[in-house]
Amino acid sequence: MNAIRMLLAVLPFSLILVLATFEISGGASLEEVVRGLERLGREQRFQQQIEGAKREKKLVVYTSTQAAETQERVNAFKKKYPFITEVDSYRSSQHRILTRLTTESRAKRYLADVVDMNGSTIHLVKKEGLLGRYPSMEGDLLPKGFKDPDSYWAAENIRPYVLEYSSRLVPRQGVPRKLVDLLNDAWKGKLALDEREYVWFANILNVLGERKGLDFMKRLARQGINLRGGHSLLSQLVAAGEFPINIVQYAHIAQRSIRAGAPVDWVGLDPVITDFHSIALMANAPHPYTATLYIDFALSEEGQRLLARRGFIPARVGVGSDPPRLTTDLKLVPMDLKLLDDLQRYTQLFEETFSKKSRGSRK
Repeated sequence: MNAIRMLLAVLPFSLILVLATFEISGGASLEEVVRGLERLGREQRFQQQIEGAKREKKLVVYTSTQAAETQERVNAFKKKYPFITEVDSYRSSQHRILTRLTTESRAKRYLADVVDMNGSTIHLVKKEGLLGRYPSMEGDLLPKGFKDPDSYWAAENIRPYVLEYSSRLVPRQGVPRKLVDLLNDAWKGKLALDEREYVWFANILNVLGERKGLDFMKRLARQGINLRGGHSLLSQLVAAGEFPINIVQYAHIAQRSIRAGAPVDWVGLDPVITDFHSIALMANAPHPYTATLYIDFALSEEGQRLLARRGFIPARVGVGSDPPRLTTDLKLVPMDLKLLDDLQRYTQLFEETFSKKSRGSRK
């Protein structure tokens, strides 16, 4: 033991980190790897991640993000860390990724290092016990409600739900400014909504109080809501003038339509329920050092600015959105993931509330 202490006393710090990396990665569990990183300060942690990633050289990401956005971040990551020679990404829908992760876990076939998908799905992945805890130091700059209190996931971009309207059919001064404005007779038959807007529905009931919220939703249904499938489709329909108003739209999708020259605009109706896209470490990540390095990069100022340039809304405090109105003056209320544990009940309430009988005939 004395000989070891003497050796450590004279070894360069960088070599000590290399030895520590070999010790942790040599058959250690992911929890042990993460605990080892947690014990270190920022610079020491970073150096240990680098040494570990140099040995691993590989990363596997499962993502629901569009291919172009994923590839841009992967390219930037590999440029920053050229010793990571192979980054594989599997891109698919939320449901297919969840199914694949569950199937691989049951077969004890662990391929994914990192997963990024929307907040509601990441919550389900966590409940299945498929995520590993990783308290990224970069996550310290995320607002409350946009990171897991147990450090299993962190939001990389936020997605406020706003009201999207046709700027040709609705004059600016006539746009609804409050939820209750949607109940005016002038909007009968002119409002559209995603036919599976269960999460927004549950969160509005939660914020308003279930009794008051359900009363509002029933009155809203009597406006003759036009139900359609998908936020992107609804944005196209509003731009085409089929419906003057889409009640719930992601702010970044509405803003992209504006940039493309579509005759649409949007406003935030308080409370602005805010969804988010999250990133997380897998519980059995084969390349833990590279994985944690990638998560840190995604949440860093550099990684967040990449998102902003692609039209997303960064979750990190201090990295502005483009344009600023995507977050400025909006009363953002983070989606409450606990409500998802009762999603079946909220889904049933939504279906009952917005049934054809409740809302009138569908257009």
